[in-house]
Amino acid sequence: MVLDLSLIGDQKSLQQLLPTLKSHRKEIISGIATGRLLDDALATLLQRKIPRPEVLITGQGTEVHYAPNLTEDTVRMNHINYRWNPQTIRDILNDIPGLDLQPKIQQSIFKISYCIDPKVADIHEIRQTLLRNEQAVNVIFSFGQFLDILPISASKGLALRWCAEQLGFSLENTLVAGVTSADADMLRDNTLRTVVDNRIYPNCQIWLTLKKFISPKIPMPRASLRRWITIIFSITMKNLFNEKIPALCRSRPDSDTQWYSTCFTASQ
Repeated sequence: MVLDLSLIGDQKSLQQLLPTLKSHRKEIISGIATGRLLDDALATLLQRKIPRPEVLITGQGTEVHYAPNLTEDTVRMNHINYRWNPQTIRDILNDIPGLDLQPKIQQSIFKISYCIDPKVADIHEIRQTLLRNEQAVNVIFSFGQFLDILPISASKGLALRWCAEQLGFSLENTLVAGVTSADADMLRDNTLRTVVDNRIYPNCQIWLTLKKFISPKIPMPRASLRRWITIIFSITMKNLFNEKIPALCRSRPDSDTQWYSTCFTASQ
């Protein structure tokens, strides 16, 4: 579920959520999509005594692991490796003012992570510089200070769509909750799209980036974690007892179509 901005932000609510997910584990496919790398994400889950989900998308969507043994999707790794030149990218961006590489522990084979001062370094110009040097990449700006360079075919949203194909669940029946601008592409498909209005980071410009991807039928949840628990619980109850999903969760009019309660959330 949501790690940094919601799930581990309220310990009391977390203890209400976990038993609900556990009791309906056979009816849902749960997943976490996070900017954290695998070891960091696993350490956080262990520290908070949060069970591992069925799908763990890490490194801003560059890695996918499946339960129960954290089996890595190597086919997808080969897929995103196409025309990926990390050393060339680092060389191109090496002398740009306002752009500094994050510590080595934050780097991976398919993720080059920087700290950026947006008042000094222009993100659009960084993208154009890479394109002029024939580097087709995905540039992810988040939290007002982090910049990740990924392969062009890697992102949280692309990873989610890949998992839907591999595991055979429908995106139309998938609850996706985004928190920051790094989650924007997870909300472009016809999913049950929800933005968690977390005000811990008011300068993230969440609404400016994400609101354009949300159907006007979906009110923005002003959210405490308790409201977010209600969203997940309502989806689960729809699947089990054919109850209506509250308007908060709908991206289209209700129907009698069988719903899957696939819950994907995002952090960072």
